[in-house]
Amino acid sequence: MRAARAVLLLSVGLGGLVPLSSCFPRMREQPSLRPFERQMPAMPEGVVSREGPDPVATPEKAPEPDSMATDMLGQGKLYYGYYCAMCHGEDGRGRTPVGEAYWPRPTDLTGAGVRRLTGNELYRRMLTGTGHDPVLVSTVARDRRWQIVAHVQTLPSKAADPRG
Repeated sequence: MRAARAVLLLSVGLGGLVPLSSCFPRMREQPSLRPFERQMPAMPEGVVSREGPDPVATPEKAPEPDSMATDMLGQGKLYYGYYCAMCHGEDGRGRTPVGEAYWPRPTDLTGAGVRRLTGNELYRRMLTGTGHDPVLVSTVARDRRWQIVAHVQTLPSKAADPRG
């Protein structure tokens, strides 16, 4: 008798859950945003960031062309080695053990797409990143960023590389 009563209570309880569960949408039927699937919309006008000013909205001024001296390129190579080479490689092609572990893969800095960018465009892309959390904003000091841009612009192009 006790077992029959337990079965009856259980069936009534489960029977009540079925209609209740149909009130809630199923998660797999809801729209979702997967990482790197699409760009997030821009923040509305007047919103203040908790992390400080948007580095893209207030970019640093590009250095004058005559200030891109040999010492700036030397510093850029040094800073590139500190901050960028782990993922993009010393040659800029993105073929490193760390870079291969990421999805999407690091940008090939010797490709035609990067070659077409001006210094300001390259700087902006390095600040915003594509498909990853850009380290330039959070890791690289402001006074070192343009040196890295200058170094990336001196990397040999993919077309000039005999390795292809």
